[in-house]
Amino acid sequence: MSERIENIKAAVEKRFGRAQYVAPALVKEIFHGETVWEGVVETFDISLNPTVKRAYGFMYREGDETRFATVAHTDHVNSPEMAVKAFIASRIET
Repeated sequence: MSERIENIKAAVEKRFGRAQYVAPALVKEIFHGETVWEGVVETFDISLNPTVKRAYGFMYREGDETRFATVAHTDHVNSPEMAVKAFIASRIET
């Protein structure tokens, strides 16, 4: 497993518990004709958590810093693409 995936896995485990790597997915999120995020979202199965059974994780840039996003799989967030959409929506200031 690559260092990038290991770092994302560590972020997922910190938030949700023990994680087993499942698969990558290339995601490109476009809003009003412009790419707002593009990258690889990693999917993990979660064990030892009573409410979260799957989670998604990915890296993003904020200024000069690399950060990690972790999103739980739910009825509405049920794919890597939806995880990115949910993350972006959570960061929009109203």
